Amino acid sequence: MSKGNSVCVKIYLKPELFAEVAVQAEKALVRRKGLLLYTQKEHGFANEKLANTDGIAKFLKHTYRYWVEHEAQRLQELAEIAVTESEIAARKKKLGV
Repeated sequence: MSKGNSVCVKIYLKPELFAEVAVQAEKALVRRKGLLLYTQKEHGFANEKLANTDGIAKFLKHTYRYWVEHEAQRLQELAEIAVTESEIAARKKKLGV
């Protein structure tokens, strides 16, 4: 499904993960603080509720962008850790441990 040059991606989140993402979006100031996670469905029965997803898509979009931009930094740190671990392993082997 697309509108113009944009593509719509629909995802399903478990309620626990949805609540977690909503809190993180509030911390990132992408979602207003104090918004309810679920709202009563308009003209619905008492137990029908809708998820309030305001700000979630924007948060996920920007989180992905951050992840991609900092991938080189993460890989560099992993390489440094691997070098350090190999040096420690060599020292252990030299000591006979």
